[in-house]
Amino acid sequence: MILTSDSFLILGSHGAGHPLETCTPFITWGAGIKFPQKVSAQKFDDSYLQEWKLENWKRQDINQAEFAPLMAALIGVPFPLNSVGIIPVDMLNTSDLFKAGSMFTNAVQILEQFKVKMTQKKEATLSFLFTPFNPGADCDLALL
Repeated sequence: MILTSDSFLILGSHGAGHPLETCTPFITWGAGIKFPQKVSAQKFDDSYLQEWKLENWKRQDINQAEFAPLMAALIGVPFPLNSVGIIPVDMLNTSDLFKAGSMFTNAVQILEQFKVKMTQKKEATLSFLFTPFNPGADCDLALL
């Protein structure tokens, strides 16, 4: 099960970057999710952990973009087409094979987005102004 909510607006504005707008609860449990882990010290120092009496449990933050690939992997559907999130495999209680397959699928999906965006940029830019991404000698995008 995944429990989350939307961030809320402050003074009618959305996207100002204030923690009250960008921090949203994200609670997971059930099949495919790691069990809660006790910790003696937290890497976070905020009032939420003490207020909710969670200071002895490991807190793991994720970016909002990571919600979609995590949920897709857990229910076994393809990653959303335009998702730029990277699957948070540290949250998964699955086999290494499942994690590797999920990471590979996630990487291929993001690479395909890059290829489409690069082609669009090339077609919309004067040829002498377009400089393609050069990943180096160790990587050939054509092979991917």
